[in-house]
Amino acid sequence: MASPLIVNSSAGDGMCYQSATAWASAHDAANADVTEATGTSSFTEVTRTGSEREIRRQFFPFDTSGLPDDCTITSATLRVTAVADCAGGEAALVQSTQASASTLVDADYSRCNTTELAARITGAWNTGDHTFTLNEAGLAWINKTGTTFFCLRDGAYDVDNVDPADAVSTRFRACFLERAESAYRPLLTVNYTEAPSGNPHYSYAQQ
Repeated sequence: MASPLIVNSSAGDGMCYQSATAWASAHDAANADVTEATGTSSFTEVTRTGSEREIRRQFFPFDTSGLPDDCTITSATLRVTAVADCAGGEAALVQSTQASASTLVDADYSRCNTTELAARITGAWNTGDHTFTLNEAGLAWINKTGTTFFCLRDGAYDVDNVDPADAVSTRFRACFLERAESAYRPLLTVNYTEAPSGNPHYSYAQQ
């Protein structure tokens, strides 16, 4: 097995935020109200306070072009780090079609789907590392020739498209590439095996 590819997220990581009194208006909006593209950390979140619904989604692009084009990916993990305790809930890692790896824009809010690339992380989201182990769909999503785009969404409400019936607040904090301490930056580790170099050539003596 070759040495794993280990990369931090690209400069386009960050958070997109939308709020509205109607769930569908917040959930299905094409653009974010607010985009944080240069902060050191932010939240994935679903909050309902009175009639106001708020949804935050975090985006994580990774340059995975360092993988050999013909390798076989055997396993991969995505680690994000929190620097404060949060409420937690169900954190879901899904596909993103973010437009650029180098920046995050309001229109990226809707550039994610519900294809889950790892098991959800459930429960309290405390200070420290939180690691998603990619499933079969996650491994297939890795782009060997360019950027692999991920989005972190609340699972129980945002991914499952469930309007909270009562006051609720789920929150998952993660640091971004801009964090000064390198150990806190998002990290993707991809294990793979290289393709055989080719079949040996044999010569046979004529009888």
